[in-house]
Amino acid sequence: MSAGLPSDAVSAELPSRIEREAARALRFWAVVDSVYAVALVLLVALAVPWKTPALNLAVITWAATLIGAAPFLWRATRWAYRMALVTSLVGIAAAFVTVAAMVASWAFLRAAYGAFGAGASLASLLLAAVALQILGLYSLLRLRTLLRWDVRLFMKGSARVPARALALLALLPVLAGGAVHARFSMTPMPAAVENLRVAAMAHLRAALEGREAVMSAALAGVPLGPGPLVVSAWLDGSLITRVEGTGTTLAAAVEAAARRLVTMRNDKPGTADQTARWRLKIDRIVGRAPLLEKPAIALALGLAPGLDGIVDAVGKIVLLPDDVLASAAAGASAPMPALAELRVGIDLHFVERRLTATSARRPLSRVRIESWIETEGGVADVARGNVLPAPLPSPMAAAIAAGDYMLRQAETDGRFRYRYQPYADAALTGEPYSLARHAGCAYGLALLYAHTGESRFREGAAAALGWMAQQIPPTCGAGSDRRCLVEGGRATFGASALTAIAMLEYQRRTGDRRFAALAFDLVRFLTDRQRPDGEFHHHFDVGRGAEVPGPPRMFASEQAALALVLADRMAAAGPWRLAAERALDFLTRRKYDFPLGRFIYGADHWTCIAAEEAWPALRHRHYLDFCRGYAGFMRRLQYAGGPAEVRDFGGHYGFGYQLLPQAPATAGFAEALLSTLALARHHGVDDEALRDDTRRALGAIAREQLHAGNDYLVRRRDHARGGIRRSLVEPEIRIDFVQHAAAALVRAPALGLDRL
Repeated sequence: MSAGLPSDAVSAELPSRIEREAARALRFWAVVDSVYAVALVLLVALAVPWKTPALNLAVITWAATLIGAAPFLWRATRWAYRMALVTSLVGIAAAFVTVAAMVASWAFLRAAYGAFGAGASLASLLLAAVALQILGLYSLLRLRTLLRWDVRLFMKGSARVPARALALLALLPVLAGGAVHARFSMTPMPAAVENLRVAAMAHLRAALEGREAVMSAALAGVPLGPGPLVVSAWLDGSLITRVEGTGTTLAAAVEAAARRLVTMRNDKPGTADQTARWRLKIDRIVGRAPLLEKPAIALALGLAPGLDGIVDAVGKIVLLPDDVLASAAAGASAPMPALAELRVGIDLHFVERRLTATSARRPLSRVRIESWIETEGGVADVARGNVLPAPLPSPMAAAIAAGDYMLRQAETDGRFRYRYQPYADAALTGEPYSLARHAGCAYGLALLYAHTGESRFREGAAAALGWMAQQIPPTCGAGSDRRCLVEGGRATFGASALTAIAMLEYQRRTGDRRFAALAFDLVRFLTDRQRPDGEFHHHFDVGRGAEVPGPPRMFASEQAALALVLADRMAAAGPWRLAAERALDFLTRRKYDFPLGRFIYGADHWTCIAAEEAWPALRHRHYLDFCRGYAGFMRRLQYAGGPAEVRDFGGHYGFGYQLLPQAPATAGFAEALLSTLALARHHGVDDEALRDDTRRALGAIAREQLHAGNDYLVRRRDHARGGIRRSLVEPEIRIDFVQHAAAALVRAPALGLDRL
């Protein structure tokens, strides 16, 4: 297409004014090209992961072309002008192709994960919008200037733009997204209703125990689905056997599986005596769709962990959800290095090993699994290894179970066995021992003693604090009469604060003053670090005895505020109340005194714990207003329900469904909600919504806690029960996960939340 030139109004000789305007436009874009290209190179080289180096290098080459041609575009050479036209068209084409790829990713995640992938889908569309602006919008604006009639005349030539090709490129995202979604989407069959699940399990159990097994007529009218029925027998976290049943109906598949189960029992000596302890689990395939195997990231993200399995080209089962969970293969990588706690995907090495072990034939298919299992109360659904719906214990019972788990992890010297994998019965190593989390456990045990009166929790707290006291140097640097925890030549501000909290809470709840002097030495160190505005200096060089610059540490100021509040409670006199008030005023007001701060909250759960503990010494209404605002902000992140595939998210917190909720985060938020609820009552405020939020959060914690219903994958149930796993599909138990859960659950009955 050729744009029309001005008619007789323009003579063969361009007026000097028009020449100047055209030259100015070219010089403007020469400068902007240089700045834009340098910024783009830095962005691609430093910020964009080099997972596909060819793409990164292609963008850098394109940017280098812009830089190289910029001086000649400034001088208005014809080849640089033509190069500018070409690079503009390349940028527009690259934008549409990138947007198409992002939309295809959106369609893939939406098809593979359903509601679980909705958040990741939105993230893909957001990236598509960014790519469109960075590549496409810039190139379009540049091309518009280059095609102006005065610029084209100044360059003594006309330009043709492939308009039809660009129009087709604009359709590419729609076509790519539609094609990918149609290819990889799945529509699962309706779930089996309760009477069918009970009948199927009863038939299998009767056959296994040698009783007469009468097939329910209801099962005969239900189609099996797109794959074999799988029956597994679990005992103490070990898979005893796994058999399959096939047929056109659910009844035929159950009967076939029952026969194979009995044959297996008879062929293995000694198994007949154990069958009463076996827990039978049924996995039924209710949907099937192709599985994208290349690139590798697509295979890693192509399965909904704990819900999906893989079958090969001839329908042979490669893996089931339990295989992924038992091998701790879910949550394989962190998409953002700065948020290493948030992990997604399935370990590709694990998948490849399964493919080899099963001699799988490609292409592979993804299958959605419907599962149900025997429990003490009957037959229950299973989602991601959790029994649903689970009869929840009381908050106090769940808190005591968590406390007993902590005590079982205690070493003889007072330390805790820090990380544990319950499905493998293995201690996990590789992380340095955390003094702050150790102090948090001592604090949690002191709270458990306060609310239960059980002496074992008092003894556990005393032993933990006794070990902690031995880690604190006599002074916090040469010539100092303060005490602090030191690591790498620097005082650890947060760990010092949390240790003071634990010691003061222990003294408050037990009357035992053995750690009193040490606790107040730690608190004096904290007050020495306080700034005039109430905030604290978090970095202190012990050798030089001086503050050192550095970013604030997460939770540290908030924990220091609570330490000051408790010091004021436990001391007859001292500067602690004024220091605590300054700290809380900063945390609830000046901390967010910047433009973006009007719209966000951060890690504030310790702030609200401190604000409630400060009552009645500090009665400021703005403490309550801040914490209710924080609770309202968190309410928007709390899952209230949703489709069946994400029903186990309820009560947890997160950003959409692309990342599985982290139970430890829910426990920390629950602590803040409980303190806010108590603070509201102090002020005579009845907040029903806050109470409901708190109950849902506590229910989510209790539901995820390992108990008799959901521990069929656990090797040593008596050892692991009461533990809190990292997420719905990551079995790792870390001692601080359990501490936060216990500290929240044990406070619930005193606030009227004795039932969940």
